Amino acid sequence: MRVAISGGSGFIGQYLCKELLNCGMEPVILSRRENKYKNIETIKTDYTYSDLIYKLKNIDSFVHLASKRGNQGRIEEFHSNEVMTQTIFEVCKELKIDNIVNASTISVYSKQDELPWNECSTVDPELMYGVSKFSNECIANIYSKKHGMNIKNLRIAHVFGFNEKNNYMINKFMRLAYNKKQLLLNTPSISKREFIYVKDVARAIQKALLLESSGTYNIGSSIRLTNEEVANKINSVFKNENEVSVLNKEGSEGISASYMDNSKAIETLMYSSEYSFEDALKEIFTEMKELPNVPDLY
Repeated sequence: MRVAISGGSGFIGQYLCKELLNCGMEPVILSRRENKYKNIETIKTDYTYSDLIYKLKNIDSFVHLASKRGNQGRIEEFHSNEVMTQTIFEVCKELKIDNIVNASTISVYSKQDELPWNECSTVDPELMYGVSKFSNECIANIYSKKHGMNIKNLRIAHVFGFNEKNNYMINKFMRLAYNKKQLLLNTPSISKREFIYVKDVARAIQKALLLESSGTYNIGSSIRLTNEEVANKINSVFKNENEVSVLNKEGSEGISASYMDNSKAIETLMYSSEYSFEDALKEIFTEMKELPNVPDLY
C-alpha cells in the first residue's frame, strides 16, 4: 500500500513513516519544502489542485496531517487549512483514492459535565484551532457521504514525544529536567488531561488505514495527569532532584480537564495504547542523551 502523507516531514509524520515501513507499507511524504529522507519518497507540493492531481497518481491511501497553527486566535488564520483539506479530498475523489485518515484533535470537546468524552459528546471547541479541526471533519464527512469515500477522523489526545521544538509545557519541562533545572508551575494543579505518546499515535493511524469504512474515533491512552503529576513524573524519570515549585499557591489554574473514552477505537480499530507515561519518558530521556545540545527554551 502506497500511502501519501500531507505534513509527512512534521512531528507525527516522521514517526508515522517509520510505523508504516515496519508494517510493510510504503509512505510517500508530501511537503512544501525540499526534503530528502533515506528510503522514503518525498514529493514537494504547494497543495493546489493542479499540482496534486498529477503528483498523487499511483497512490493507494492518504493520511492528512498538514495544518497551520494560528497565533492570534482569529479564525482567518485557519481558513487555509480548510481550503487545503477540501482540495486534498477533491483530488483523492478524482483519483479514486478512497481510503483516507484525517487527523483531528481532542480540542473539539470542552463540556466538563460530559467527561470522559466519547464520539457522541457535544462538539464545543474553546479555541479557533478546535473550530478549524472540526470544520475539516465536516468536510471529510461530506465527502464520505456524497462520494462513498472511507475517511476516518481521528480525534487525537495531547501528543508528546522526543525533540519537539516548541515551549509547550511538557516539552519545556523535559528539557529543563534534562538540564537539572527546577520545574515551575504557575498555580496549583487540579485538572487532568489525557496525553498520548507519538508512537502510539502512529500505530493508531496505521490501524485506521486498515479499516474500509468512514467514521470518527477518539485516539488516546488513558494517561490522565495534572500538570504537577506530569512535572513530578518527568523529574523522576530524568533524575532531576529539584523539587517542583508552585509560584502562586492561591491562583486559579486556568485550564479545564480534557480526557476521552477510547473504547470505540479499541473495539473497531483494534487499537489501544502500548506506552505508559513513564515508559515513553524513558525512551525520550535515552534519545535526548544523543543530542549535542539541549536548550532550556526554543
